[in-house]
Amino acid sequence: MAAGYREWGGKMQDDVTDATQWAIKQGITTQGHVCIFGGSYGGYAALEGVMKEPDLYRCAIGYVGVYDLPLMLTQGDGSENTSARSFWRSRLGNDEQALSAASPVNQVDRLKASVLLIAGGKDVRVPPIHAQHMRAALDKRSIAYEWLYKADEGHGFYDEKNNAELLQRVTQFLDRNIGTGGSVAAGSP
Repeated sequence: MAAGYREWGGKMQDDVTDATQWAIKQGITTQGHVCIFGGSYGGYAALEGVMKEPDLYRCAIGYVGVYDLPLMLTQGDGSENTSARSFWRSRLGNDEQALSAASPVNQVDRLKASVLLIAGGKDVRVPPIHAQHMRAALDKRSIAYEWLYKADEGHGFYDEKNNAELLQRVTQFLDRNIGTGGSVAAGSP
């Protein structure tokens, strides 16, 4: 666990890349038909994955993810609490420039994959401002993406109707990008 401290976008991301490349080499999947999906830190890893390795993934789904690392130090889980701020600094580090460089929100010029962003308006763990910043960065560069936002959800969707919509949207997104409709994906490498 400690080996991952201060390695968001570094060794932790390299492990995800290595696992993806291993799965391709093993024939579990094929190059050009991989989508990366995660929630919370996993949402970060999904978006960072398509930024750091733009030719490896066809699509990414970020679910209640962290996309702006410096912002996590001031607007994230417990950021108003001294011990929580200390926790995040020990896990992320203090170097604002390095954190900015490892933030998906600042790397969208590298993006080739299709993206689906999912956020809850009442998320206190990873406040929706992270997804809103990611969305604004994509909009600024006129990069198409899909968006699912539920104002009444938190760090995960729990309302049955919202969860059903989330699962339907994810399934449709995956089908268009790597499923039966995957050959015409707009963001494919």
